Amino acid sequence: MNPETRRVLSEVLKDRYFSKAVDLGCGEGYYSDIMKRHVGYLIGVDHNLGRLSVAREFGEYDEVVYADMREYKIPTD
Repeated sequence: MNPETRRVLSEVLKDRYFSKAVDLGCGEGYYSDIMKRHVGYLIGVDHNLGRLSVAREFGEYDEVVYADMREYKIPTD
């Protein structure tokens, strides 16, 4: 977890809100807490089952998906 990345992400998302977002390559969900403050429905996608299980347990995702981000079809609804 990179503190500088967390700071930049917080700054980029400041004063913005999205109804839905997908965190492609979410890993263990290190940035999900920041993202969830700005997103109504947050989906985490990763192809590593070990990391995804951590994201499922400790991340702030509404949904986690086991998939290769290059093949994942982003929902349009």
